[in-house]
Order: sequence, then C-alpha cells, then structure tokens
Amino acid sequence: MTFLKSVWDDITHGRNIDVYLALVLGIGATIGGVLGISPEIIANITTGILALLAFSMLSNREEAAAIKATLRRLEQAVIPVEKILIKENTAKEFSEIISSANEELRFLVRSGNTLRAHYGEIEAAVKRGCRLKIVVCQSNETIVNLLAFRGYTMEDTAEVRAELQQSTARLVNLARRITVNPADGQIEIKTIPYIPSVTIYMCDPDSDNGKVFAPVSTFRSPSVRAPGIWIDRLQDELLFDFLRHEFENYWKAGNPIYFDK
Repeated sequence: MTFLKSVWDDITHGRNIDVYLALVLGIGATIGGVLGISPEIIANITTGILALLAFSMLSNREEAAAIKATLRRLEQAVIPVEKILIKENTAKEFSEIISSANEELRFLVRSGNTLRAHYGEIEAAVKRGCRLKIVVCQSNETIVNLLAFRGYTMEDTAEVRAELQQSTARLVNLARRITVNPADGQIEIKTIPYIPSVTIYMCDPDSDNGKVFAPVSTFRSPSVRAPGIWIDRLQDELLFDFLRHEFENYWKAGNPIYFDK
C-alpha cells in the first residue's frame, strides 16, 4: 500500500513519469507475448521502452551533475571559522587593513592611542590619496570613569583623561602634518560622548575589495589577547555591511573636530 501511495505521489507531482511508462509498456509487452501478439509489435514496444530508459538515464545524469555543481558551490561558500575569527588581536591585521586601502580608511576606537604605532602606515595611505575617517571617545567624566573601571593598565581617572586628550591631540597634529598637499587624501576626526560597543578597522567599505577587522572589546585584560572578526566583503557581505552601517551610525552621531591645515 505504501508503495502504491509513493507511485501515485510521483505521478501526481510529475516525477519519474518516463520510468512508470516504461514499466507499464514492459508489463504490456510481457502479457502480449504470452497472448501471442505479433513479435514485430513486441519488438517495437521493447524499442520504445529502451528509448524511455535511455532518456531517463540522461535526465538523471544531468540532475546529478547539477547537484554536484551546487554542492561544489556550497563547499566554496562555506568559510572555515579560523579564517573569520582571529584568535589574538595583533598588529598584523591592522597593518593589512591600512596597506590594502585604495580609497578610504575608517577607524572606530576608544582612543587614538591604538593608532599611534601605525602613524607611518596611515601617512602613506593618505599620501596615496585615501580618505581617512576616525571616531574616538570624548574625554568627558562618564567616559573617563568607565574606561578607568574597565582598564587593564590604567585605572586612575586622571591618567585615562590625559591619555584620551593626548591621543586626540596627536591625531589632530598628524592630520595637520600630512594633509598639506591638496592632492593627498583627507582626514576627518569625530568624537562621541560614549564608549562604542565594538572596535572597527575598515578599508574601502564601498568596494568589493573592502576588508574589516573588529576585535572584541576587553574588560581588565590585555587587548592583544582579544579575538576579533576578520573578513572581506566577498566572504560575508551581510556581516561586512552590518559593521559598515555600525560605523556610519557612529559617524553620523559624532561631533567633528575642526583644525587648521
């Protein structure tokens, strides 16, 4: 009974019609042979059955090839987690973001101190025409207290405030120094009155070659131990665009720093 239901389901959904037709013809040819029907008719029926079977085999082969091709595409689309999740936050990822930039760099950081070791690379990127957008925290009392509470090396509020102010001042001085030539890229700096939920280092956000590194924010532990997301746009466009929109939201909410060039 189950077999007949399966057959009926196939027929009503247009599946394996050629196979069932060949089966019916085969049964008919067998009965015809027993009843003494002309051998020529039986031969013609047999030829038709073989043709149907050959057609079915070709169709199945094409379907199998399509399934294999789909599986291959899925295998290529699946990205191993070790290629996305960086186990340790190192300067290598940040340097690669800067060196890969052709059009624009975007940094969302708690303070500009993170960028200090890469001033030379940032200057080279601006000199080759890259735009640079940086969002950093303001040195207001709320942020200073929170950063001191979360801090690994600095828990004194006075030190935290001084570090924020000095790192922002260094960024402004860097911007003044390396944007003298109008042919160079431009630097824009904005501050936000709160601590961002994510750190973002991104290059060429509007390009298919865009890359982003987003390390996890730490709490009373060295930031270099923090894992982070490392992807390019072609690996995961949805995640890439999410981080791009996050930066844009922070950028829109930020207060610009004006400086003379």
